[in-house]
Amino acid sequence: MGVTGLMLAGTCGEGPWLTDAARETLVRTAAAAARGRLRLAVQVTDNSAGRTLHNAELAAQWGAEIAVVAQPYFFLNATPDRQLAFYRDIARGSALPVGFYDRGKNSPYMMPDSHLDELLNEPNIALVKDSSTMPSHRDLFLAIRRRRPELILLDGDEFDCTTYLAAGYDGLLLGGGIFNAGLAHRIIRATRAGDLEEAKRLQARMNDLMLRVYGGPKIECWMSGLKELLVQMKLFSTGTQLLNYPLTPAANRSRTPSAAPTAWATAPTSSIRCPPSDPSIPMANSIPGSLPYTDTKPVGSADFYFAINSTFRFILRRIGRDGWIRYLTELGTGYFAPVNTQWQQGGLPSVAGYWRAFFAAEPGGEVEVKELPDRVELHVKVCPVIKHLRAHGRVPVKEFCQHCYHLGTARAGAAGLTMRLCGGDGSCVHTYAVPAANLPAQDLNQIKENLP
Repeated sequence: MGVTGLMLAGTCGEGPWLTDAARETLVRTAAAAARGRLRLAVQVTDNSAGRTLHNAELAAQWGAEIAVVAQPYFFLNATPDRQLAFYRDIARGSALPVGFYDRGKNSPYMMPDSHLDELLNEPNIALVKDSSTMPSHRDLFLAIRRRRPELILLDGDEFDCTTYLAAGYDGLLLGGGIFNAGLAHRIIRATRAGDLEEAKRLQARMNDLMLRVYGGPKIECWMSGLKELLVQMKLFSTGTQLLNYPLTPAANRSRTPSAAPTAWATAPTSSIRCPPSDPSIPMANSIPGSLPYTDTKPVGSADFYFAINSTFRFILRRIGRDGWIRYLTELGTGYFAPVNTQWQQGGLPSVAGYWRAFFAAEPGGEVEVKELPDRVELHVKVCPVIKHLRAHGRVPVKEFCQHCYHLGTARAGAAGLTMRLCGGDGSCVHTYAVPAANLPAQDLNQIKENLP
């Protein structure tokens, strides 16, 4: 996804409204999960320099690397000189490098450009999150960066990433990054490659997605829409929020099947879940373990293998190998639940019957199903999928053969069986066995990767 760091306890993270104990749990949990792979910034803003510095010290103890400071929530006598002194005291006294979070006119307190220029000369201010939406601030920050090349400039206006990136900003720090990081990274790549038309096209696509999540052009349900999306993505278990934004009809429409997959496809850490199979769907025939659909064609279309391969490639690129394995596991335990139940009830004869019916409907394969007292072995002499892909000049994803193991072991486990796989790259042996067979542990190195 191109994500190199996280900002915790920001506005989307409801940081200003969390208790100290909740913020500590948040930061410590994130630091433990990141294990140094992501840089962690934490918003520490408070109403005085002393309180802000105390928050920064706590954040450092919890595992943060950068303390982010925005305009204070309640700041009296907010003259330009006093604002400058406030930030300067924090920059000079912080236990961590400081990130300056500029909300511009969206904040009740805004320093003049002359004071901003002076503030950002402080060597301990390491980055700027520019959510000001003000061209004058953008130009000022770029001018300061020319004097201080080490200063990192990150755009926080997620509706106009291309303008800031094209002007020379280093990257993006987006509240919506929890679901749109994939698109945002593609905008960065297109801009850096000089393809501004593609960058603008991707920006328009991301804007459309965000407006649907946030409740339309008026952003009527920013927080509630965001949390509802995370619930749909199975990342959150509840849409509860501290700010009590309503979930508007516009956001409720994002629950429809046409909207949800778009959000899933662009989410950096989404859990792509397969809808469970309808248990009321009859089996193809009365043989226990036969196929879980009523297609009347005796043999399926081999071109569907193209779709399977493309789907795997898409998932692997978007959410990585771990996400792909989650997808296969959920497919095995969800969609195939009726068959798993039949396997559990009918035992190995049901397993053998299913696979004979399965491969009879697969075009172009050569497979022998052997039913033994404690196991069923599938000897795939010619894999129909690999054969068809290569015959038509398609390159199987290198992990393709591993999908049989991850899907198969999820299904076998649900049926009280064990599953092992060896071979691959066009021919292999699958084994489904009762636990008493004591099959050796699966060695993933025994599953061959597909060669180009």
